[in-house]
Amino acid sequence: MDLSATAFTGQATLRLPGASGRFDGALAHADGRGDLALRVDEARQLLTWLRGLDQLPVIGPRVGEWLAQQPALRELALSGQARLAARWQGGLAELGYPAPPAQTGGAGASRPVPLKLEASLELPQLDVAGDTPWQLRQLRLQASGPLTDLALQLQGEAAQVPWRGVLDTRGRLRHTRATGSAPASTRLDLGTLRLKASDASRPDRVVDWTLNSSAPLSISVQTGAAGLALQAAAGQLQLLPSVRAVAGGSTTASARNAAPIATRPLTLAWDSLSWQAGAFQSKGQLRGLPLSWVDALATAEGQNGGPITQAGVAGDLLFDGDWDLLLPAQAGTPLRLSARLQRTGGDLSVQASSSGGNNNANAATGTSRSAAQRVQAGVREASLSLSAQGRTVQARLRWDSERLGQASASLDTELAATPDTTPGASALERWWPTSAPLRGTLSAQLPEVGVWSALAPPGWRMRGTLQASATIGGTRASPQWNGTLQADQLALRSVVDGFSFSNGQLRATLTGDRVTIERFHLQGPRGAEVGGTLDATGVAQWRAVEPGGRRQTFIDLQATASKLRVSTRADRRLTLSGQITAQLAGPLLNIRGRLTADSALFILPDELTPSLGADVVVRGGRNLPPPTADDGQRVQPDVLVDLDLGEQFEVRGRGLQARLSGQLQVRATPAQPEPRVLGEVRAVNGTYRAYGQRLAIETGVLRFAGPYDNPTLDIVAVRPQARDDSQRVGVQISGSAQTPRVRLISTPELPDSEKLAWLVLGRPASGAGAEAAVLQQAALALLAGNEGGLDSRLASALGLDELSYRGESSASNGTTTASAVTVGKRLSSQLYLTYERSLAGAMGTVSMFYDLSRRLTLRARAGEENALDLIFTQRFD
Repeated sequence: MDLSATAFTGQATLRLPGASGRFDGALAHADGRGDLALRVDEARQLLTWLRGLDQLPVIGPRVGEWLAQQPALRELALSGQARLAARWQGGLAELGYPAPPAQTGGAGASRPVPLKLEASLELPQLDVAGDTPWQLRQLRLQASGPLTDLALQLQGEAAQVPWRGVLDTRGRLRHTRATGSAPASTRLDLGTLRLKASDASRPDRVVDWTLNSSAPLSISVQTGAAGLALQAAAGQLQLLPSVRAVAGGSTTASARNAAPIATRPLTLAWDSLSWQAGAFQSKGQLRGLPLSWVDALATAEGQNGGPITQAGVAGDLLFDGDWDLLLPAQAGTPLRLSARLQRTGGDLSVQASSSGGNNNANAATGTSRSAAQRVQAGVREASLSLSAQGRTVQARLRWDSERLGQASASLDTELAATPDTTPGASALERWWPTSAPLRGTLSAQLPEVGVWSALAPPGWRMRGTLQASATIGGTRASPQWNGTLQADQLALRSVVDGFSFSNGQLRATLTGDRVTIERFHLQGPRGAEVGGTLDATGVAQWRAVEPGGRRQTFIDLQATASKLRVSTRADRRLTLSGQITAQLAGPLLNIRGRLTADSALFILPDELTPSLGADVVVRGGRNLPPPTADDGQRVQPDVLVDLDLGEQFEVRGRGLQARLSGQLQVRATPAQPEPRVLGEVRAVNGTYRAYGQRLAIETGVLRFAGPYDNPTLDIVAVRPQARDDSQRVGVQISGSAQTPRVRLISTPELPDSEKLAWLVLGRPASGAGAEAAVLQQAALALLAGNEGGLDSRLASALGLDELSYRGESSASNGTTTASAVTVGKRLSSQLYLTYERSLAGAMGTVSMFYDLSRRLTLRARAGEENALDLIFTQRFD
């Protein structure tokens, strides 16, 4: 080591907890060479050692003061490994290394040898913990060449949930030192740039973004008296996304099934890009932006398509754009912005609805003839432009197509002269205050095409024509609309739910913050004479409840139905008449009305729809939030609606066939928002099939005094007796719908076994085999529920009263009775006919039972066994 020559030559070895290093070389102003190697085997251990230096004697307090001034180092949490290897040759003058005193400015000073460097930094694994943890994997940075012209190569992977990126780039870094009036400059030339970023923010898919440079990129940075200046030469990048479905929470199996959203990448090209003295300037073009990107990337979780696909729209529209932007550093320099996006190719196709035809025929099969019909829109123009000059901002929209109509809109506003510095103000509020004036126009003409389905719930179809003309004024906080809205040939249909309305009209006017519905008219299926009508009028207003502050929605609607066929499904037909009024004032929703069922037919399904148990919790489900008012409070309902079932309300299914009558009242209050039903429903002229018999409903009352799904039951169904009016047997159902109680009744009172015999046979049981089989079927029905077992359903389908199987049995005298199948049919209240076929024999036996009296039964048998019996029955219970 020569201190006078400021040159150092030697070797050194460094060993620290979790790290080690080695130095071997010569350091000098004019010339030198050497090797440097650093290795970190455990970053966490090294970081712990550094933080413990404040405990050392003498230097510990100063180290502690320095650590106290480094909050990032105190909070940093590292784990992983790193390796650095470097080799250099030449002098260190370019790095500002001092020259020897004898050579400084002297005539004999030797010229420094240019420094050449070969360095490699490798990070096999490095994890940084914290609020936003991130990881580096297999990162490798290589640099070689003169210090003023370094060749660089960077490869590696970085991740920060939910993003993960893989980078591969090569380029050169050139540096020029300041000389005289010329400032120092650094230029980065990238010959190759490839970046793949994966977004796994959703559990059902991963979106991969691939970014490539199609031409070399150049970025230069200058530092001087004027400050920092950054400038990028003309260049372009290409971006292409793809989507991978995630199966079972793992992306490995689906990685090879990545589907590109578009076949051609998006090209982002810029002519100029600079940042100088706080001012930003950019000018460029956007080429090949497909509409399919918007749909694919906006697809909600669990859906098969995006909002455009679900609206029945598809196509290959392509857009190009350009921009010219100047963000000045000085408030006195005006802002300049010109941005435009316009269609350059492709078309749209929409799912059209037929304007006529027999919709009911299609509804019966659950299909729609128009579902497969698609109409090409014939797009001629689609453009959106945004411009700003100083404080004035203008936006323009143009749409022109052959079959989807025309639309145009314009909006002018002004930005703030100075940004709002109020704490908590958003970026929008800082530059676009609520007092900013608005001036604009809107005009639209849409033909009769089913694109209206985008406004309907899933599974519904809408169509109609629309004409709108409006102007807008006022301020951003209080926009004032003026204009008219007309819609004709409106139609709304849902095959699954059985709703079908057509020939609709809408007439509305816009005045300030008020929308007045002058006429809303819909007709039921097959016109007004058959399907009835629905008419509505009303007002909606976005009213300010605080001066210059919060606004709330106020709605007042009146609707009248006249013999409107609400549902046309074969198992659910309903025609209603009546009036409904609804008012929404802030959080309070008031509904009043009276509805009468002109006619109705509901056929109950044989099996109830399966549903999840109360203890099942679906994680990640798309649960709709409860309705809320504008101020964030829950809507408080105040409902009072009277329902009259009318004279033609019929219910069938699950053994029941009856006409219902009665009046109900639906109530809800802010204190008890859950709907409650009050009133009675009575069954008139009804029958109920149970135990293989059709019972007449003498009393059928459902009393509602709370929840709609748990009325009190008071039902009595008896079997009609053909020859003994003094005997009355039946079934009584009491309790509630959720906890019903069923018991057999009779007049006069009889034992349960006798009640069952009278209910099933219409007389006391004689103990004969056929009667025992019938009673057995009734007992099975009690256990099997309303529908019974397979044998009872098969017997009913064949028109029989009995279908049973008897196994092999042995008598006390040693004789054996073979297995047999028996079918039976009651021909009258006194005559019963059965046929029994042994599974082991070649013949069967026909038996006929005739009740001579309550205790005497005549039985005649022919076939395998021929006999005539007189059976006397005497009961002692």
